[in-house]
Amino acid sequence: MTDIGRVFLSKAWIFQAIVAGPTFVVLGMCAMFAIWEATYWTVYDFLTFSCTAIMAGGIIFLVLVQRQIPTAGKLWTFRFELTKAALATGMWVWLMADAIWGPGRRHGSSEQNLRRVIMSAIAANFLFIFFYPTVVYTFFVLDRHQHENRGPADAERGQPGENTPLLGDQ
Repeated sequence: MTDIGRVFLSKAWIFQAIVAGPTFVVLGMCAMFAIWEATYWTVYDFLTFSCTAIMAGGIIFLVLVQRQIPTAGKLWTFRFELTKAALATGMWVWLMADAIWGPGRRHGSSEQNLRRVIMSAIAANFLFIFFYPTVVYTFFVLDRHQHENRGPADAERGQPGENTPLLGDQ
């Protein structure tokens, strides 16, 4: 990975934490309110708020782990980025499904429900700006690294290169 690539990833991690941090705090507070105000909130609201807050907290945790291990290998960096993108995508899908089919849509007007769906759809931009580019970048870096470690004859035959152990991962 080049120095520019490391700088790109470290700056992207900061923005990922900036996006996930307020989401974690707000959804965590809503989950706590759902426990305390059981007359107004339902169990579904508590589960939705707490599970999505845990997903946002997982993104923050992975960013902190990556910041503490700057010399992680290319494969681990790719795995971290893929996990963060999966958590962010899962959170977005859950909140989008909640906006479309959730129990809260029965209480508001059709205009309010449409506004919730549109805001959830617009939130997908955060995925395309902050999470998916890092996955794509680390995938290409990992792919290029794997092709550099294979010799030309090995690449034609599809056999492992010189740098791989003889007995494999046993």
